[in-house]
Amino acid sequence: MKESRFKNHAYSFEMASAVRVTGEDAFDFLQSQFSNDLSNLLLDSSATVYGLWLNAKGRVLADSLVLKGEGDAYYLFSESSPASNLLKHLSSHIIADAVELESLTVVGSLIVGSDGMMEIMQSLAIIDEVDSVGSDKDAEINWAIPFIAADQGFFIYPLPDSLAGAYVCCFTDPLSYEKAIDCTKQRAGPWLSENARHFHRIASGFPLIPKEIGPNDLAAEGGLVPRAVSLNKGCFLGQEVVARLYHLGKAQRQLYVLRLEGSVDDFLEHLPYTIVCSDLALGEIRSFYTDESAANCFYAVALIKERYRDQLTTGTEIGKACLKSICSFEAFSV
Repeated sequence: MKESRFKNHAYSFEMASAVRVTGEDAFDFLQSQFSNDLSNLLLDSSATVYGLWLNAKGRVLADSLVLKGEGDAYYLFSESSPASNLLKHLSSHIIADAVELESLTVVGSLIVGSDGMMEIMQSLAIIDEVDSVGSDKDAEINWAIPFIAADQGFFIYPLPDSLAGAYVCCFTDPLSYEKAIDCTKQRAGPWLSENARHFHRIASGFPLIPKEIGPNDLAAEGGLVPRAVSLNKGCFLGQEVVARLYHLGKAQRQLYVLRLEGSVDDFLEHLPYTIVCSDLALGEIRSFYTDESAANCFYAVALIKERYRDQLTTGTEIGKACLKSICSFEAFSV
């Protein structure tokens, strides 16, 4: 397994969604809407489940990680899918269900490695201080278990797209967040840039939702089936479309990562940017990230029509940039 970029670094970000779902029908309601199987949350207190929120046509509206909280409470967290989108979608499907939705106000979020997590937990008086961070004594602590302290204003859980040993700290309490920031500044190496965070995510095979895969796209086009979609749990919104495509068909578009050299001006103003070659629309660039190791180079995540994939060759001009290489989203590494 590749080493996490967060082992000696940290990343600060704004959580897009933090939603608390309660009520005697909360589990059944979420299970009927969520693309992945939540059953394990009832059996294993250390479980977390990543998945998608689809519409009836199987299009991707949002993603989230689901955690089991206190009593009948469940928590939904998403780094990129807006809470307004998620709440609107869920609210529209509550008919006679005894379910309550609450958007939590998050003051800040961090991603750190396991050693950094231990020190944050110490600063918040969750665990006692140990003799040396990173020693064998650390192994006594089960970092896989999500720590939910809603009444104290913080949540700690494994990063869904972690390559190895990274954790999310999400804070609704300003004082706890300040303590965590101070602690992290004292021990961590350089803070990761937004670019580096996205490279970590892409290398783990997680598209940015709904920017790279969104309301006009299928989960299979982002390589999310069956990883983020259960094919066995039974009915959920969009299930029939997803299952039919998986078993009987093939997605007509797929995500690719393009390495480009040149100017990004066209993309800045027109995302998603349509890639046109010989008067054919080959696909769309959905996002791009600077290659910090080379001047005037960047990586673009693009949804490409499979029948036109072979027309994207080295030297192809895309806007004011030139294609240097192309690989499938799943094959990308840095």
